[in-house]
Formats: sequence, structure tokens, C-alpha cells
Amino acid sequence: MALFGGKRTSSHHFEIMTQREGRWLLDSTVGTELDGLGREPTTREVQKAEENAVSRAKSLLATGDFQAVKVVCETTGVFGHKSNKEVFSQVSTVKRGERLVPQAYKGDVPLCATPDDLTRRPSCRVIGTVYRDLLNKYGLIAIELVHFYPHLRRLEEQSMLLQAGLRGIAERQAEGTDRPVKERMSQLQDLTAKAISRARDAMAERRLPPFADADLDGLLARLAQRFQGDDVRYFAVIVMARELMGAPSQLARLDLALRALPQAHEADAVGLLDEVVAGCLDMSGIVMELVGHQPSLAEAMAVLSELGNGAFWPARGGNAMGGQVASHIREGRLIWAKQSIWDRILREVGSGSPLIKAEPRREWAETQRMIDVLGAAAPEAYRERILRKLAARLERMRQRE
Repeated sequence: MALFGGKRTSSHHFEIMTQREGRWLLDSTVGTELDGLGREPTTREVQKAEENAVSRAKSLLATGDFQAVKVVCETTGVFGHKSNKEVFSQVSTVKRGERLVPQAYKGDVPLCATPDDLTRRPSCRVIGTVYRDLLNKYGLIAIELVHFYPHLRRLEEQSMLLQAGLRGIAERQAEGTDRPVKERMSQLQDLTAKAISRARDAMAERRLPPFADADLDGLLARLAQRFQGDDVRYFAVIVMARELMGAPSQLARLDLALRALPQAHEADAVGLLDEVVAGCLDMSGIVMELVGHQPSLAEAMAVLSELGNGAFWPARGGNAMGGQVASHIREGRLIWAKQSIWDRILREVGSGSPLIKAEPRREWAETQRMIDVLGAAAPEAYRERILRKLAARLERMRQRE
């Protein structure tokens, strides 16, 4: 609502409330982006904000973590009068799931020195693995988690999960060094606390510009009028996270990035979208959607290698979005995303899963075929490790015989 000479407009905020152990708590607020329009929001814009809030409330209820949820619309009139109206309420019938546990990360773990380091792709690559169960449960990507306080609070509430994950990262960072695990653990806890505090403070920013027409160049330019340095990128991710609240599927995140990429020309915008796409490709569900149903793990890896080299076409049985991702990889715009794909291939060849489960007798031949296919397709940074893992598969089969 503008005051003191500006044009007066009403505001509509939808507060998502969750109930746990009989207590109601504010989870998040939807609709604050309407305040940045500089005009009276249309009825359809208000309805969309309400739909997003209700969709998010339903998603929270489906996790089984809460007894009930509700959405309250807070309307502020042009002269400052406020009113509240409950627009959605539902009680949970879902039982609480099993306790979430951190996953082990086996690659190199970067040493973060500042909270900003935690929000960059090298760290998000690790976070996306360690807290994969939590991310899958809520349909999030790592870059959203580390920027947006409503998501970070879920991790904060899972104290045992948070601390166990930090412990695993600290142990990995201390391997082969004289750095005590306890010291690194303390540093990670301090960085995490600062990141959570920063995200909490950022929620107070009510008049962030909208992500209009998926124009990230424009969004960054508008944010640069209010913020400086890393804060411009930081709030850009928050705006996108708000846009995605209540999204009906994981693919909505990838769809948003792919709509923004063709019109992104600034290096900062392209780089940020690359990180978003990489985060999406860290999710198994999205990758399966892109490559489509394949008859075996070997064939899935062959198709995935085509995607990772920008040679994938939807005619191979995959999703049309896969073709868009491949196109941007060919153009060199998705460096982190390409790395995410080859990280997945490396993990799969090193797993104990059979390459052709339906026909065990062909396992030897399929492994040799993968040596030829992936040996030719893999980037230099991955080739030796992939071939080494495939050779280990052959050795295990030889020993069993």
C-alpha cells in the first residue's frame, strides 16, 4: 500500500499456518510479490496467489509432519483497514513417515568461508546429496533450501538430520588433513546459523519486484537498484522461490528456468539459471521424466550420456524439456547442469545395480558395451573414473564365476 502522496493500493497476503502438537505456527506468506507491482492487483493475480497458498498448504499436509493446515487471507484496504479471512483449512489423515537421514557424499567437498559460499553451486552440489531425503520429501532443490527461510526452517526443525549431515561433511573435509573434525564441525555450525539468520531477515523484505515474464536480466537489474554485490543474486533466488511456492510438480522449477534461459543474456543471469537447472537434474524424478522409460539401466545411461553431451533428442523417448536442456548444453550455457548429469552416470556405474536386470546373462556383454559407449562419450574429467568403475564390475563378475 503506497502512502504519503503515492497512489494508494490494497494488498492481499495469504498466510500459511501449520498446526503441530496443538500449536499454530506461521509457515510462510504468499502474495507479497503483489506489493511490488506498483498498481492495484487484478482479481486473477489475487486468485493465483490464493491458489498457490492453498496448493502449498496441501503439500505441507501431505508430508505427515503437521496435524492440520490453514490459509488466512490478510487484506489491507487503500486506507489502511485490515481484515482477516480463513480461505482454506484441512486436518491431516496422513501418518508421520520414517525419520529422515543424511546421505553420504563421496566427492570433493569445498571449504566454505562465508554464508554466501553455502549458496553457490559447489556447496549446493554437496547439500543436494547429503539432504536428498528432505529435498525429495518437499520437492525442493538445494539452491532453494539454502536461500528461502520457510524451507530452511524445515531443516532447522529436523535438528538430528541437520547436525548428522554437518558431521558427515566435516568428516569428509577433514580426510587426509591435520584439520580436526571437531574444529570444522564448529565452523560449519556457525556458517549454517548465519545462513539461517540471513534467510530469516530476508523474509522481512516485502516489496521485492516480481519475476515478470521469466525475465531474469530485468529482475537482476531492478534488484540492483536496491541491493549491492551478492545480495542482488541472493534476493533473485528468493523471488524465484516465492514464485515456485505451491508449484504442483518438481518439473515446475525446471520449466521456469527453461523459460528464462532463452532471454537471459547477462552472464550473472545465465550462471544463476545454470545452477537452478543443475539442482533440478540432481533430482532422480526429474531425470527420469527427461529421459523417459528405458528398458535397462545400461540404455538409460546411454541416453543420459547423450543428454550430458547435448546430443539428446525427445524422439529417443524422453520429455521435450530434455531437448531444451540438451540445446543449452550444446551452446555451452549449462556447465553445472552438464556436470550434474555426468555425476549421476558416475554414481550409477559405481552402484551395485545390474545394467540389464531382465536378462542377467547379458550383464557381461552390456558392461563391455558401456565401456565402449561411455568411454567414447564421457568428458575427460570423468572418463578415467567411469572406465575404472566399469572395469571393477567386470572383475566382480569374473570372481563370481
